[in-house]
Amino acid sequence: MDGEKLYIKEGWLWKQGGWYKSWKRRYFRLDNRGCLSYHPDEESAALGSIDISSMISLTQLNEGSDEGDGEPTINFSLEMPGRTWFFRAVGEQTVQEWFQAIQISQLYDIETPQDLETLDTQLTEYLCQKRNTEYETIDRRRMLTETLIAWMNSELSRLSLGGRVQDLSQLSDGILLNQMVEAYSGNNPTEITRGNSTKEKITRLNRINQCLQDKGKSTECISIQGFLSGNMKLVMDTLWMMFFTYLLSPLEYRGHQGIQALCQWYRDKLPSDTPCDVSLTSSFIDGHGLQNLTRSSGDPDPPINMSLRDKMSLFLKKGREAGIPDLLNPNDLTPTKADVYSIIIYLSTAFVVLNE
Repeated sequence: MDGEKLYIKEGWLWKQGGWYKSWKRRYFRLDNRGCLSYHPDEESAALGSIDISSMISLTQLNEGSDEGDGEPTINFSLEMPGRTWFFRAVGEQTVQEWFQAIQISQLYDIETPQDLETLDTQLTEYLCQKRNTEYETIDRRRMLTETLIAWMNSELSRLSLGGRVQDLSQLSDGILLNQMVEAYSGNNPTEITRGNSTKEKITRLNRINQCLQDKGKSTECISIQGFLSGNMKLVMDTLWMMFFTYLLSPLEYRGHQGIQALCQWYRDKLPSDTPCDVSLTSSFIDGHGLQNLTRSSGDPDPPINMSLRDKMSLFLKKGREAGIPDLLNPNDLTPTKADVYSIIIYLSTAFVVLNE
């Protein structure tokens, strides 16, 4: 963003140290470029900053301690590639204001004071009303990120490529992604360049683009400049595109292909009395679809009083025993949190495993 630097939100918060876990009171400023800086006071230069454009999740936690002079303090976390930051604010209202400000910086381009004024006057009430929905969006992005990383690790193992990914930042040099597309394309993945210079990164990213184009993508699939700048959302989108291109699109079942094949196969796995208009997500998270993926004749139903989480854990365990990679967290499989793209990744992987 080349426009004027504007502050969307500023104020006092406590920040937990990264090495020493003590809490320090700092003055924070969030600007329209997605930079969250922290200062010892309102006048001093920044001690450090966080680029929230690569944020994975934003979560309100438990009540803090008594720094609030009688008013309860509330902890919240900001998960970034490589580190989760922990903050403490005085009062629920302060937390809501910071969450709203971070949402604004993520969702809207603010280039002039007029843009900021418009947001202040027209969107504040709307964003407050939509707060829970917006949080769910962030939480679902976190779930999708974790599922994609788990899927990639299972593919690295299946393709005998070695390596293991902990967070998206490990993919920004393009090495592992390049290895995967070469393996998918039937080429020798060990011949790729492994240097860390800009020229070598560009070579790898160009090769990924070429492999994806060879699979029918007619335009450049990866923004090389975005990759080089460390845009984690772009890395996640690229990983999704690889999943879509090399796993989901080739699926075939009963005359269907791709997502239609997956949905038809999954519907055939559902109980015969399932309503025809039931959604993929709802049938999965109520356990009926997940249970029937690997169910054998004679398998008993789970106890009626078993919690949904325990049911999900049981059914995912059955999936692991059948060879389906462990891609989902049962804590995320609830009506308010479940991410349909993560479910599609799991079902696509199950399709391949169970139809080999």
